[in-house]
Amino acid sequence: MKSADLTPVIEHRQHLEDEAQRAVAQVRAELQRVDDAIEAANGALVELRALRRREITEGISPPRLGLLGQWGEELHRRRENLGRRRVRVERAVHEAKTRLLAAHRELRKCELLQERLLREERARLDKLEQKMIEEMTVMRSGHPRS
Repeated sequence: MKSADLTPVIEHRQHLEDEAQRAVAQVRAELQRVDDAIEAANGALVELRALRRREITEGISPPRLGLLGQWGEELHRRRENLGRRRVRVERAVHEAKTRLLAAHRELRKCELLQERLLREERARLDKLEQKMIEEMTVMRSGHPRS
C-alpha cells in the first residue's frame, strides 16, 4: 500500500491561506485609509473652528460666517459617513481574519494528516523490512520457519 500524497492539497491550502493573508492586509490598509480620512476631517474641523473664532472677533460679514457654517456641517457629515464606513471596514477586517484563521486550520489539518500518513508508511516499511530480515536469517541458517 502506497501512502497518499497530499502535496497538491497542501499546496492548494497554502495558496488559500496566502490569499486570505493578502485579503487581511488589504482590508487593514483600507481601515488605515479610513482612519487617516477621519483624522483629516477632525483636523479640518479644528481649523474651521479656529478660523470662525478668529473671523468672529475680527467682525466678519454674516454671509461668510454662513459659508463657514455650511462647510462645518459638511465636515460633520463627512466624519459621520467615515465613521459608518469604518464600522463596515472593521467588520470586513474581522471577516477576513476569520477566513484566514479557517484557512490556516485547514492547512494545518492537511499537514498533520500528511505527517501521520508518512509515519504510518514508515512503520509499514519498517515492519516489512524486519520481516524480510527475519526470513533471510532463517534461510541462511538453513532452518525452515515454523
